[in-house]
Amino acid sequence: MNKQSRKLKITVVFCIFFLILGFIFSNNLISSVYANSDDYFQSTPQINTEKIEWSTTEALALGSAAGDAYVNSSEIDSLGNLHIFWGTNNNEIYYKTWSVEDQRWSSDELIVSESYNDYSSTIDTDNNLYLGWAASSGFKFIYRNSSTGIWSSPETIVTTDYMILQVELSVDKFNTLHFMLEDTRFYSAYWEYDIFLIYNKRYSNGTLTTPTTLLIVEFYPYLESLYGFDLCIDNEANVRIIFTSTNNGRIYLRNWEYATKTWSSNTQINPSYPTSFGEDPILDVDSEGNIHCIWSDSGEDYLGSGGDSDICHRFLNKTSQVWSSVSIVSTETTDNSISPSITVDSYNDLHVSWQDYSVLLDSGLEPDILYKSWSYATQTWSTSELVSSEGTGDSIKPLIEVDKFANIHCLWTDNSTYGGGTSYYNVFYKNKYYIDRPLVLAFIIPNPNYNGIINLNWSSIDSTQYYNVYRSNSFIFTVTSLTPIATVTTSEYQDTITSDGIYYYVIEAVGSYGTKLSQCEYVEVLTLSLDAPVLATILPNPTDSDSVSLEWNNIEGATEYYIYRSTSFIWNIEGLVPIDTVLSTSYLDTLPSEGYYFYVIVATDGVRNSTVSNCEHVEYKIAHVNEFGIISSMILGATLVSIVIMKIRRRKTI
Repeated sequence: MNKQSRKLKITVVFCIFFLILGFIFSNNLISSVYANSDDYFQSTPQINTEKIEWSTTEALALGSAAGDAYVNSSEIDSLGNLHIFWGTNNNEIYYKTWSVEDQRWSSDELIVSESYNDYSSTIDTDNNLYLGWAASSGFKFIYRNSSTGIWSSPETIVTTDYMILQVELSVDKFNTLHFMLEDTRFYSAYWEYDIFLIYNKRYSNGTLTTPTTLLIVEFYPYLESLYGFDLCIDNEANVRIIFTSTNNGRIYLRNWEYATKTWSSNTQINPSYPTSFGEDPILDVDSEGNIHCIWSDSGEDYLGSGGDSDICHRFLNKTSQVWSSVSIVSTETTDNSISPSITVDSYNDLHVSWQDYSVLLDSGLEPDILYKSWSYATQTWSTSELVSSEGTGDSIKPLIEVDKFANIHCLWTDNSTYGGGTSYYNVFYKNKYYIDRPLVLAFIIPNPNYNGIINLNWSSIDSTQYYNVYRSNSFIFTVTSLTPIATVTTSEYQDTITSDGIYYYVIEAVGSYGTKLSQCEYVEVLTLSLDAPVLATILPNPTDSDSVSLEWNNIEGATEYYIYRSTSFIWNIEGLVPIDTVLSTSYLDTLPSEGYYFYVIVATDGVRNSTVSNCEHVEYKIAHVNEFGIISSMILGATLVSIVIMKIRRRKTI
């Protein structure tokens, strides 16, 4: 091998070596750049995604030969208590509640003992319950005082010529009771009936408004319910009504706006017949005022759902006033899906249960209760879940509720003998804890921070007992070895930092579900010092008045000023206590006795303090006039002080 070849090989080796070094260095440099970018400080929230199953089925009310038990209404109050109503053969209505505090069901309470066609309940902002029913004499209601637990005496507020077939109640934020009735008017000459769909309201003082008739149908001669309808009031006291027409399967929404006191025209929710035929319409309104409509639709192969009945959903965005497209909820089922129930939780997520005859999720041929949820954030549906999994009979007409702790409560009527049930229809109950919520710590702003006051905010998690706040000088991957700087029960905290640097925060939620960590967020603190004030020369000097006026310039960022006084020149404020703290840039001091007084001012914003201002003095001397009328003592004193001050300032200059 010649020398030239050897040199070439050596050169190639060195080139490869330096290329490798360059690659490693560039990777480290890129990693360093990412490590100092904003993206580095964002990490995926640690979410407890453990699936919590439905509880064991419980029989709350038992049917017997004396009468089947049918649950027809339920309410959740602001404390998280569940209130339920059920009847037996349309002759009695019972009530009981699940107490969050006692963690048990109350005893059965008979509250209505007369024949009725239908009943409905609602609850107001004070947790008072209202129950209305269609009695033989007309529409009656009672209410339960939340403080005393006592039911009022029944009150008849509407009478009718013949009978009321259906009722629906709701109450607004002013405790005005709104109700809808399917009222029948009887004409004996021809044995004809007009069936009215009527809306009305009763103010808290007992005043009844003029009823609004939504539909009238002549029907001869057989009486049965012709309408399906529901009533809901949003947070702004606007009325939302959904109802079916009589025979064409169309579902309409009608609104009454509180601000304008006007009714809208009817808006058709489902496509026109024969594409669809809607029944069992219900609705709910979320915290933003969006209207969610649910119904059972038996249209032929509607949206590819087949010829069986399916549960459909559509909602109106209040801000844009744009309707969503119709979506099929019961996508996994192969048989009829009917009798839906709906509720919206505090996250604006939707929860739906319904009666289903499909055998996909169950081996039996009897109807079962299914459940699904809809995410407001993603606007997607979850997978169907079988609620009545232990049942052996007919599970029908479910009710769904969600409390403030995110517990899902499901009630239905069932003739299964499981869980203590009888062969008659009974009221069955299940619950499920819903914890699939991320704990998100909001970005810390401003960043950088110049005053050391750090405001932390994060998403609240239902059923959380408390939150731990963690802070570190390095990125927080785990809190195992850390001690919380604070423990709070709200979803916010204000931290105070007194030293410059980068600080990292993580929030830990602690509740019955265990623990849950937020992502790590950071803030850079740069506590720039405040400018020192400039204290103006004190005049007059000397003075024979014990009142001394101090003035100084305004310091940007300062919120207060500390005033220091001494009988000797103030080089620094160590060991001194302010004589006062003021918000303005002036101060009137009262001197205790004759002598020399020295002043300095310090500005502060509550976290940072400026250095001391220049030191100014004043001599307080009561005038003594000699026989020639000359204030000799003041002149002499002023001369001496001037000499002293000049020497001090000369020494500082040197």
